[in-house]
Amino acid sequence: SAELRKLGYAPGETVERVQNYRVDGWNYLDDKHIVIYAGPSKRFLITTLINCPDLSSAERIGFTSTTSALTKFDKLVVRGAGGIVQNCPINEIRLLNKATLN
Repeated sequence: SAELRKLGYAPGETVERVQNYRVDGWNYLDDKHIVIYAGPSKRFLITTLINCPDLSSAERIGFTSTTSALTKFDKLVVRGAGGIVQNCPINEIRLLNKATLN
């Protein structure tokens, strides 16, 4: 997407799991896509199954993962304005690569 290119990333391969992840930060792309920063140089594109309208104004995000790995069977948990919590099932996790500038 254009938003992803603006951040300097290109989608890489789909991954089944993100091991030992820790979310250091994130970027909102649209209601179904966010980029998470999981360590010094690991970036992942998270695509949700449904629209998560609270993502654009989210104060905090998290995941339902009960293990040290994040998988597409987990949900993205969005805490929006007013403390409303929305659970959005994950559809796909992609590794992001640095985009090459033309």
